[in-house]
Amino acid sequence: MDLALFTAGAGAGGVDGAAAVTDRTVAVLPSKRRLPDVSLSDALARRRVRVALPVLWAAAVLVASVVDPPSTGPTPALGGVGLDKMLHAGAYGVLAVLLVASRRARSRGELSVLTLASAGFGAFVEVVQLSFPARTFSGADALANLVGAAVAVALWLMVRRRLTVLGGE
Repeated sequence: MDLALFTAGAGAGGVDGAAAVTDRTVAVLPSKRRLPDVSLSDALARRRVRVALPVLWAAAVLVASVVDPPSTGPTPALGGVGLDKMLHAGAYGVLAVLLVASRRARSRGELSVLTLASAGFGAFVEVVQLSFPARTFSGADALANLVGAAVAVALWLMVRRRLTVLGGE
């Protein structure tokens, strides 16, 4: 059982799982949870990483989407779906999950907005490709981006719920 110190003095007060240090300790009471010992710089660094991951992934996807593609001939298909569509779905699925995780999204509205933001970025990249001679706009690619984002967020939710039921979070 974790314990929380409740103290008296200027600015003192007890919060579940936290302790204030003053000259007089009043009581030690059981706590339901303990706040992690994290410095402000650690917390800011973690936030920066959470924000940086989706930004870096989006930048990598953008660069990969505008460079000249290798001339490998026709795109192979697996189960009737072209490999390029699977790559689109995967890339924007990863982006959507990184966005959801970085925002720690839980509500349906926020999950929907972040899924659409991922797909919207994909549509933006498709438009950007119009200005590159070796690239073309493809509505099918934009649809694959949306499907990949939606499926990935749905899988993320299933895994997160399963982990919560098993004792995670």
